Amino acid sequence: MLYSTRSKAKGVTRLTREVVQQHFSGALRIGVISPYYDVKWLLQLLTAPTLSNAQEVRLIFNILGASRLKQQVEELRGLESALKKRAPKCEINVRLAHAPGIFHTKLFLFQVEDQWGALVGSLNATNAATQVNEEILVSGTQDVELLRSYLIDSWTCAKKLDDLENIPSDINDLIAFFRTGILYFKPSSSLLVTYNPFRDLLHAIPEELRRRLDDQALPFSDPGGLGAFKVSLALNTVIEYDSEQDESKTRASLKPYSVETCLGYWVPISVESGLEKKLQEARSQKETVLKTFSKRLASTSNKIMLAHYNDYLGAAKERLLACEIQAETYLGPRRTNPFESQPAFLRLVAGLRKKLEDPNQVARMSFPYLRTPMPEIWSDPDTSRLFSESFFDYLSYVSYRSSIQRGIVKTLLVRIRKEAGDTPDQIKKALIRHLQNNGWPKEIWVRQTGR
Repeated sequence: MLYSTRSKAKGVTRLTREVVQQHFSGALRIGVISPYYDVKWLLQLLTAPTLSNAQEVRLIFNILGASRLKQQVEELRGLESALKKRAPKCEINVRLAHAPGIFHTKLFLFQVEDQWGALVGSLNATNAATQVNEEILVSGTQDVELLRSYLIDSWTCAKKLDDLENIPSDINDLIAFFRTGILYFKPSSSLLVTYNPFRDLLHAIPEELRRRLDDQALPFSDPGGLGAFKVSLALNTVIEYDSEQDESKTRASLKPYSVETCLGYWVPISVESGLEKKLQEARSQKETVLKTFSKRLASTSNKIMLAHYNDYLGAAKERLLACEIQAETYLGPRRTNPFESQPAFLRLVAGLRKKLEDPNQVARMSFPYLRTPMPEIWSDPDTSRLFSESFFDYLSYVSYRSSIQRGIVKTLLVRIRKEAGDTPDQIKKALIRHLQNNGWPKEIWVRQTGR
């Protein structure tokens, strides 16, 4: 029988978690192989009634990258413990499998009385698989003995959780190497502290007339014609923590520890602590600025803020009249009248207050860069290819510029004996060769970068 999460073709049954659960119900033995999993989904699948007759449950999942392995082991220990409470007499164990690229099999096996059955297809043991994705499973008993043999072989090769207390050091292929890193990226969360109601007007009036406005600044605005109203100037404080100069300093502190890629800055886990110390200083500076700004804003009423904004609008109106510019001529029926923008300005101020009252938002805005584990992109050919290409493109680019070769990039290029002028493909092949022959002990980063 064919099950699908989306297809409504004749003879196809809708695939849900409950379908798998019905096959498992009353089973003596259960085996699940899935590269990806949700603990919540598994707990909803393997309920106490489902496990009422179970004598053995074996779960095999794909081992995650080094940066997430410890968390994965702890998470799966919790899953084992929860399932054993539901079925105290059942032998329940979880193992993690590794394969070049990714361990990608999806298989659900079960024995009810003396009959074995199987569900094979594309379904992962996740909520996304049953609720969002297009997935299929095929059920049957044909070739089930071969599938049982496959499960036994996979189980034998997979690692017990007890054997994964320490991160494996056998880094001998490119994916294993990439997994030893984490990604840093610039957060999108920022504080909008400016508001320019004259944007439409400035786009509408001719350039010659715009030049007439450039002689002087408006109150609470930077020089240069009808500039934006700046809340920071109205509060007589500074919020320019994200200037190009500060950004340049932060990037400079990040570069010795990283390889720039399309997904962010790839940083070896073993040098992360050194990088975090560098970034902490920048974070503390931003946090101080944000807290000062927040206090000033909290102590300034909307009435005062609106008075400042009206002074700004009044000065703009006078400036337009002095330059003989009739705003109504250029605005038209579809454009917002800037002199009626007070409600929009107050909404901006309300948004600022709300954001700064949230400690999580303040913390997020304080970080110059956020970190995330290296995602498991290896089953996505396009994403993994783009990541790999950008990784080696950067190494090739840096190899031409000895003046900026430092930190982990210099360590990597020296280790694989690559010199200026090597193409991305040459560097990639050299690294693969080196990993196959020598591996990559994490001590290399620490020893050669001094971090």
